[in-house]
Amino acid sequence: MKITLKGSPTSGWYAPPRGTHSGEKHRAVGSGRAGKKKHILGSSPVRNIKPIPAELRGVNKTAAIVTFEDGTKAIFKPASGMTVRVASVEAEVLAYEFSDSIGWGIVPETVEMTVGDEVGSMQQWVPNSQNGWSYRDSLGVDAGTLVRGREYARMQVMDEILRNPDRNPGNYVVDADERMWAIDNEAAFFIRRDMDMESFKLRVQSDISTKVKLASPNRQHYADAYADVVRWSATPAYRNYVSRVRSLKSTNAADRLEYAVGVCRERFGRKYGKE
Repeated sequence: MKITLKGSPTSGWYAPPRGTHSGEKHRAVGSGRAGKKKHILGSSPVRNIKPIPAELRGVNKTAAIVTFEDGTKAIFKPASGMTVRVASVEAEVLAYEFSDSIGWGIVPETVEMTVGDEVGSMQQWVPNSQNGWSYRDSLGVDAGTLVRGREYARMQVMDEILRNPDRNPGNYVVDADERMWAIDNEAAFFIRRDMDMESFKLRVQSDISTKVKLASPNRQHYADAYADVVRWSATPAYRNYVSRVRSLKSTNAADRLEYAVGVCRERFGRKYGKE
């Protein structure tokens, strides 16, 4: 089976061994180095490809589980199977690159690959994990109240910055260390056809204001995540990321990204703009 890696991601991410996350210190924002990493996907030949089980299948009915010779597993989603109008391989990859660039490491390594004649996104499988629905049901509460609040808040802020409307408990997983991972990010940079720029700006301002006004256990985590965005926006990593987003076919995606980040600077810049 022919497999070709398209593009060259700056880095990769793999879930740390069990027990190493609880003592983690704050990572350098904008360093593009979310812990000790190495590029995983595409570094080993493919062993086999199997259709994804029905219970794990989302909108993309052609998705498959790929196992590499080194034992690494990943989910391959062909572009031809992305039937939802907003879904795209590029958006899936850019969501990973955002998480990596800002230093959060909440999205499994995701790259664009060609398998056979199919171009698609390849996202590393998170071992020993269950989706938010299963996790919530097993404990009788919403995952966001139990999993590390910082990761939940970062995922929500990432979705606001990248305008991903498709986050639900089926689109994140929780691993054996109760670490949360944002998966299925192909709807990032979605803009409704009936939403002009002015309406978009009002929506962004409302979303960002609401999160920090909530009297919830995650309130400080949201404020910290926005502070990370402010610091990241002053780094070369941010400018490089904006350039990457400009390659999207989505109308004004980079302009909308910069506006959302600008709102964060306006709201939190004075307090968090400097270390």
